[in-house]
Amino acid sequence: MTIETFFGCLFISFGPVAALFFLTVAQDSQDVIVLIASGFFWLLALLFSSLWWLIVSPLKDELAFAVVFSVFFQEGFRYLYYRLLKRADAGLVQLSGSVDSPLRRHKLAYVAGMGFGIVQGIFAYTNVLKESTGPGTVGYTDGH
Repeated sequence: MTIETFFGCLFISFGPVAALFFLTVAQDSQDVIVLIASGFFWLLALLFSSLWWLIVSPLKDELAFAVVFSVFFQEGFRYLYYRLLKRADAGLVQLSGSVDSPLRRHKLAYVAGMGFGIVQGIFAYTNVLKESTGPGTVGYTDGH
């Protein structure tokens, strides 16, 4: 039962985003690069918020302060990634050789947000998936 629970939880949590990825992002290599880079920026935000948590000792005692600073780091790195995409957009259009579409900026925002969300979901949901492969299913007791 645990393997079924694992794959059920996996497909419920990552199935829709996998379908969106394969249907809308995977055809364009530049979009895949944007997705991976945005996930990398989320990882950088996590790294900096972890380093901040280690350096500033009052944050270790109070979770609320750590959460606030983590949100600030995530939003700061999101803004830095937006600035990077804004500067690189002309070069990306020139490399692709296609006509600049008015919906290009919306698709870049969609792909970048998907990259942030995929990496965040992987980090948030890994422990739940690990627990679902244990000796029983989460929430069930003694076979009742």
